[in-house]
This record gives sequence, structure tokens and C-alpha cells, in this order.
Amino acid sequence: MKNNDPQNSDDRQRGAGISGDIVTTRAVEKAPPRQQLLSQIFDTKAPAASYRLIEEPTRGGIIEYWRILHGHKTTLFLLAAVGMFLGGLISISQTRLYQAHTSLEIEEVAPDPSNMKLAERSSDAGLSSALTDMPTQIKVLQSESLIERALEKLKTKGGASQPKERGSSGWRKLLHLPEPATDHGKDDLVAKARANLTVRVDGQTRILDVAYDSTDPKHAADFANALASEFIEQNIEMRWNVSQHTAEWLRHELEDMRVKMERSENALQDYATKSGLMFTSDKASVSDEKLRQLQAALANAEMERIAKQSRYDSAMASGSGTAHDMLDDPAAREYRSKITDLMRQRAEMATMYTPDYAKVKQVDAQIASMRDALESERKAVEQHARSEYAEASLREKLLAANYGTQTRVINREAEKAIQYNILKREADSNQQLYDAMLQRAKLVSAASALRTTNVHILDLAKLPPFPYKPKPAVNVVLGTLSGLLFAAVLIIVRDRANHTLQDRGDVNTYLNLPELGVIPLANRHWRLRGGSDDSAIAECFRGALTSILFSARYGLQSQVLVLTSWSPGEGKSTTVSNLGLALAEIGRQVLLIDGDMRRPNLHKILELDNKVGLADLLAGTGPINTGGAIQKSNIPGLSVITSGLPLSNPSTLLYSQRAKDLLDVLRKNYDTILIDTPPMQTITDARLFGAMADAVILVVRASSTSRDAARAAKQRFVDDGTNVLGAILTCWNSKYARGRYDYAYSSRKLRAPNQLE
Repeated sequence: MKNNDPQNSDDRQRGAGISGDIVTTRAVEKAPPRQQLLSQIFDTKAPAASYRLIEEPTRGGIIEYWRILHGHKTTLFLLAAVGMFLGGLISISQTRLYQAHTSLEIEEVAPDPSNMKLAERSSDAGLSSALTDMPTQIKVLQSESLIERALEKLKTKGGASQPKERGSSGWRKLLHLPEPATDHGKDDLVAKARANLTVRVDGQTRILDVAYDSTDPKHAADFANALASEFIEQNIEMRWNVSQHTAEWLRHELEDMRVKMERSENALQDYATKSGLMFTSDKASVSDEKLRQLQAALANAEMERIAKQSRYDSAMASGSGTAHDMLDDPAAREYRSKITDLMRQRAEMATMYTPDYAKVKQVDAQIASMRDALESERKAVEQHARSEYAEASLREKLLAANYGTQTRVINREAEKAIQYNILKREADSNQQLYDAMLQRAKLVSAASALRTTNVHILDLAKLPPFPYKPKPAVNVVLGTLSGLLFAAVLIIVRDRANHTLQDRGDVNTYLNLPELGVIPLANRHWRLRGGSDDSAIAECFRGALTSILFSARYGLQSQVLVLTSWSPGEGKSTTVSNLGLALAEIGRQVLLIDGDMRRPNLHKILELDNKVGLADLLAGTGPINTGGAIQKSNIPGLSVITSGLPLSNPSTLLYSQRAKDLLDVLRKNYDTILIDTPPMQTITDARLFGAMADAVILVVRASSTSRDAARAAKQRFVDDGTNVLGAILTCWNSKYARGRYDYAYSSRKLRAPNQLE
């Protein structure tokens, strides 16, 4: 009995292993009720069904990529072997090259002895030189002129000046073929040597690594050493030439400067003579010297007059003889001392004698005499101060007058001194330039006598013991990796471009249907009788049968099952026959019906007669009698109704009520009825059988049935309201398996052909 309850159908799908985490679902409108569809075809009632549409999930991930690559191990190993072989061929075809190395140290350039570039340097000069010096030296080492000098040096020493060709074929040596004649010109030799030369900076240092390649190890070492030697020699020559050119230029310039200096000095002297200017030894004019002397004398006279005037004013201001000059005068000091003594005596006498006493009068007379003498001395001092002051004033006036006269003379000579100073500055400038150039000329002459260089050889090139190219191991490894990479990309691209159902779980993922079974690809075509058995194939069919039988646990009792596919050749007829055999083995009464009345195939597989069959039963009239159409197979419990003779339009027979009645009759006599139908791509027979059956099973072929075709087949049944029990994946290649299972069983009747019907 069928059970089309939607809830039971969802439970069945969950029990079969469909997970909502694997697929993405979306609700759609329900299909036309199955009751309405059946009433239109068979005038019968049936419950409606619901369904879901599936959106294709996103594929990818490391695990899936690994599964894909693991399934194509043969392709990976094959292309890896091809890559390894090509790497070996490349190693054989390449010429053996030897590489010699020499190291050069480039010191910072010493300062220019002539100091000619000093004025041009700026704060960035050091940084700019550091950034450009090493690349410049590399270009010099790779220059054609230097390479030509190295080749000439080798030729002079008796070595081979012609480098071996870098691209000569190794196949010639392998096949013992003569090398082609090489008659190259000088330019061609230089170009080939330059192609074999490599110069690079060793890290963040001022060391250059010079490498040269050649098929001859001795030539490689000799050329590298010759190039380094010529590089140093060229550096010395360039520096010496620069010094020589600088010295020569300085000599010419020095001679010109000497002539200019002499001419400027002669012009200065001639002008001084013609203009009447006279100079002392320090080349200052006589008038200027005289003016300076007068100025100094006038200043001294003025100070002297001020001092004399001060002394005179002091003498005139004091009439008592207390002036400074009076105090300093010896005679005045003596008179004052005597007066003091006499005054002391007079005071002593006054205590004992009267003023009229003779001794008192005598003392008074002496005091008066001393005072008169002191007054005379004071007048003499005043007169002397007056005369000195007058003399100083007169001298000052004379000097002032002479200074004024000399100033006027100097002013007249100033106009002449302007031109004189111009000529004098020119003469001084020429003298300074001449002295500087003379000093630099001496330095350059000393530097040109020394043949110095800032390049030194750290390591001479040695004879390379082994060739550095080709590297067979590296070429083989790279070839192998390239082959693996190419194979991986090719396999993944092909897998992504393949939109067919390929592996276990694809039915669940892309169709949202239970995967009832996976049938591996057989290695040979089996016959039903007299053939050999394969335990793994048999177990796969038993597994599919188990999934079908377990669907009854979830309320779906499938007595009549329709097996169909989207296109021919996907294995539905073989699957029907093997499922029937498996059901018969467990004691079920099984009936197989060949519903493909256009291209029947079931009778060929089971080796039965096809004279009377389904077409005859459907085309007949009157009561249904199946006795002549049902054939017993040699398997107990397995019966077959073949298709019968082909008809022009058998689909019209399936629209009749007789087809429904036939199935009702057959249900009473058999436990399970399996119907083999035509492909659904262009024929509707499977849909008509599905409407009458309990459920439909889709048969899809691995790596053949596209996902879109399988979804279209399922969708048509869903639109019809037909229960789709699940799908069986056939012709699955076990090399795609994530894990393998193998256990020995013996089955007498089951078969798995590699060319499914």
C-alpha cells in the first residue's frame, strides 16, 4: 500500500541520511493535487504531495581538492613522470658551464689633490656618490672596451681569447656530432663574452662579485682574472690621465696668471708715478703718512696746552703760594720752612719778652724778609707757568693750521687715489690667484707622480672543479613539480567543468534525495548464467535493496516501484534485474515488468521469450488474464512480464484504465513489482507508470548523468505529485572513493556489467 503523507515523506528523507546542513532548500508552490491528476487519467483518487527545490551548493575546500586529486593518482603520477623525464632531457641537452668568481673591493674615492671640485660639493654629495658609485663600477666592468682589453690580454699571454658558446647543444656531445665552425669577428666575441659575464654587489658592501661562465673551466678563471686586472689598470690610467691633464691645464693657467699679475703691478706703479703719489714701504702715500703724523702731534699739543693752562690757572687763582707748583718748588718749600721756624721762635719769645725787645724785633725782621722772598718766588712761578702756557697755545695753533693744510692736500689726492685703489685691488687679486694656483700645481705634480687606485682584488678566480650548469637534480625536481602542478590544475579544472554526478553523496547534495545505493563499475560483462560473481558488486545491490526495504519504517510501503533514468545507457534495466534477483534471494515473490515497449531489453538480460508481454495485456479486451504473459525465470520467486511485440505508439495504452486495473491484479499475487521504463528525456511513459506506482527510483550513471538532467527528472515527478523514493548511482569508479571497503562474499546470481542497459 502506498503512503503519500507529506510528513511521512519528510521523515523518510531524514531517515535516509539527508541533512539540512548539506543542501539549501526554498519553498515553492505546490504541484497540482495528485488526486486531480489521477482523476484526469484513470478516474481514480490519490492524496496530494509536497516537495522542495534544491539550490546547488558551493563546492570547494582542501578536503574536496584532495579527494579529487586522490581519485586521479594515475594522472598525477603519469604527468609527474613526464615532467621528470623532460627535466632529464633538458639537463642532457644543456651544455656544461663552469663559473669562475673573483671579488673586487671598491674603496671610496680619495679627495681631489687639486681641490678643484671642492666648491661644487654640497651636503648631498656623499649620499649621491654612494648611490651611484657601485652601479657605475658595474657598468664599467661590463663595458665593451674593458672586455676587449681583457680578451687581448688573454691572447697576448697565449690563452684562448674566444669564449665558448653558451648555448652549444649537449646533444652534439651525446651523439658524437662535430661542433659547428665558429669564425666570429671581434665585436661578436666581445658580445658573447659580455653575455657570459655577471657582476653584482655583495650585499650592503663595496665589494663586487665578478662571475664568468664558460664551457672551459680554465678559460673562465683566466678571463675573470684578466678582467679584474685590466679593470684595476684602467682605473690607474684614468686617474693618472686626469692628474696629467689637470697639471697641464694648471701650468698654462699659472703662466697666464703670472703675466696678468705683472701687468697689474706695473700699471699700478706707473699710475702712482704719473699722478705724483708717493708711498712708503708699506705702499701707503706720503701725504697720508704726513697727515697721520700731524694728527698725532696736534693731539699731543692739545693735551700739553690743556695741562699748561690748568697749571697756569691754578697759579693765578692762588695768591698765597699754595698752588700746586708752589708746593712742589724747592725754594718755596725752604722759605716756608724757615718762616715756620721763625714763627715758632717768635711765639716762644712772646711769652717772655715784649714786642719792643730787640731779639723779638730781630725775629720779626727775619720773618718779614722771608715772606718777601717767598712772594718773589711765587711771582716767578706764576711767570713761568704763564710763559709755558703761551708756548703750548702757540704750538697747538701752528699744528692745527698745518693739519688743516695737509687735510686739503689729502682731499686733492683722494680723487687720484680712487683709480689707484682700483688698480691696487686688481693687482692684489691677481697675486692671490697666482699663489693659490701655484700651490695646487705643486700638489697635482706630486699626485701625478703616484700611480694609485681605489680598486683592490680580494680573491682571485680559481679553476672551478665542477660545472654549475646544468643541475640535473634541480631540473628533475622542477620538472616533477611542474608536472604535478600541471596535472593538479588540469584535474581540478576538468572536475569543475564536469557537471555530472560523480561521487558518493552527490545524490543527496544535488538532488536532495536519499542515496539508496552506489553500484561500482564492473571490470567485465557478466552473464546471468554461467558467469562469475563479485562479492563487492553483490553487496552494493543488497545495500540498495536494504535502503528500499527500510523505507517502510517511515510509513512508505512500496509494493510497486518504477525504475527510470533521464537518458539511455544509465543502467536502469540491469539495476531492475539485479534488484529482482536480490529480492528473490530473500524469499520475496518478485515480478519484473519491462515497461519499455519501444526498445525492450529485459528479456535479453534474463534470456526470455518476448512474443507475449505487457503490450498484449494492455491492448486486450475483456477480463485481464495474465497467465500467458508472466514467465517464470530460473530463479525461484522471480517472474517476468516482458514488453511484448513493439508498438507504434505504446503511450496511448498507459492512459487507459486497463493499465491501472492490471497493476491492481498483479498487486494481489506479488510482494514486490519492479517496472523498467523508457528514459524520461523525450518519453512520458515513466511519468505515467509513476502515477500508478507507489514510488519511483531514479537511476543515474556516475560521470555521465548531469546534475541538471537528474534534477529535471526529479522535478517532473514532483510536479506530478509522484513519490520519489530515492536514486541509485551506477557505474561508480571506486578510484574516487574516500575510503574502500572489500569483503569476500559469494553470490550465485547477482551480476554487475560494465556496459549497463
